[in-house]
Amino acid sequence: MHIHKINPNSQEHQNFLAQNRKDPITGDSISEGDEVVFCASCKSVFLKDTWEYLGNRHCEQMETLIKLPIQKNIHLKVVDDILFYQSLSMEGDSQTMIPSKARQIPWIKKTRLLSSYDKFQTSNVYTGLFMLILVSFCITLSFFTNNFFILIPSFVIPVLLGIIGDIHDSYYGKKIKSIHKHFLGNTFYISESSVGFSTAYAKMQYNLPLKYISKIAFYQRGKKVRDNYCQIFYEIKGIHKHEQITCYLSNTIYTNPFLLFNTLQLISKDNTIEISIESTEKDTVAIFKELNEKWNTNFAITHLYKHNTHSFFNDLFF
Repeated sequence: MHIHKINPNSQEHQNFLAQNRKDPITGDSISEGDEVVFCASCKSVFLKDTWEYLGNRHCEQMETLIKLPIQKNIHLKVVDDILFYQSLSMEGDSQTMIPSKARQIPWIKKTRLLSSYDKFQTSNVYTGLFMLILVSFCITLSFFTNNFFILIPSFVIPVLLGIIGDIHDSYYGKKIKSIHKHFLGNTFYISESSVGFSTAYAKMQYNLPLKYISKIAFYQRGKKVRDNYCQIFYEIKGIHKHEQITCYLSNTIYTNPFLLFNTLQLISKDNTIEISIESTEKDTVAIFKELNEKWNTNFAITHLYKHNTHSFFNDLFF
């Protein structure tokens, strides 16, 4: 870990102080005398204590910068900054699908092409037409030649296309400059203006603006796939229809409760969003309650008895 102590007598540090940088987690301004660490991946600056609280890692890596990044790198920033992201839970070898309701109004769909190959790969029309022609040709040829081995390409080629697609996405995904390069599969995320779901490398995103959301609830009820999930309650403007969507998240979402809590605090500060967290883990609840009191938030933090589906407070433990 490379620690930089801000020295007001250094011209380089004076230029840095002029940028009025803030710790992205605590919101504290960086000032002279502070000890800071720069993430080698995104160039974000963190106070030394914050970096250690994050487990000495950010952007899914632990490398830090030896030198202060120059100003042109510091301003590399996406318009809609992602504050928090988490892979959807894994069940066996396949990842849980993005909820179907995320494909409906008022969710907003965005797409990204990693290369020109995606125009073919992601087009249902072209891909479907190609496979139809291939299968029809193989069936017809095998019928006239009485050779069923000709059908093999109709099974092998789709597999090869899938392998080529995975190699293609991995190669071009690593070239992405934004945080999306860390989205290696279906991902849930929270940004400054929305919550959303994304496929690998953000090739397809479904965003819900915060203005539609009334409540976000997190549940930690065990170690099974469907024991840990998030529910988002929202309203479809104009027709006053209330909806909710559920997504299942990896239990590692609570590995860094500080980051999750800080993100929820930021998005609820200027929006009328109710935040609820229910957990069977006493340690998780204790940390959230401590942060709730420290930051003067009004989140509903509930401790659940294990093996009990009913939600109620168990203040005897605290």
